Amino acid sequence: MWIMMNDSFLSIVESKDKDTLLVRARVKGHIEAIFPGVKVTETKTSDYHYRTYLPRGIVARVIANEVIRITYPNFKDSVVDDDLHNAYLKCWSVMQQYQIYLQGYDPASPIGYGAYYGEDEYPTAQTPKQGKKVKAVPASKVKGAPASHVRKK
Repeated sequence: MWIMMNDSFLSIVESKDKDTLLVRARVKGHIEAIFPGVKVTETKTSDYHYRTYLPRGIVARVIANEVIRITYPNFKDSVVDDDLHNAYLKCWSVMQQYQIYLQGYDPASPIGYGAYYGEDEYPTAQTPKQGKKVKAVPASKVKGAPASHVRKK
């Protein structure tokens, strides 16, 4: 499971012991931001360099508490770190294109904006229902595009 929070990105999977979960992060400090005081191991031989093993019940309670603590109306705007924001925006854009791919392109829909991350950073998508290409456009050139989609470092 990927968990994107406004101060950390975690990957959580089951370990060999069914009662224990492996919590992984790509960035130093992301695990500790959510699970303070845990021992985190660093390894350069895996795709996720930071990891810890925690009881399933503790992980469930901590993540549930993070959900209860949500106070923002817009997740992207709540991410303070510009690099993390831009990484999330790329994920958002890819999932938006996936939605367009599955449901077809509708220029009247808010998802009709195209990719917001950058002018040449997102490929066109082929929509199976309509059979036409959707070219990504920068948010700065789209009338009414939310400002949170334009921010770059």
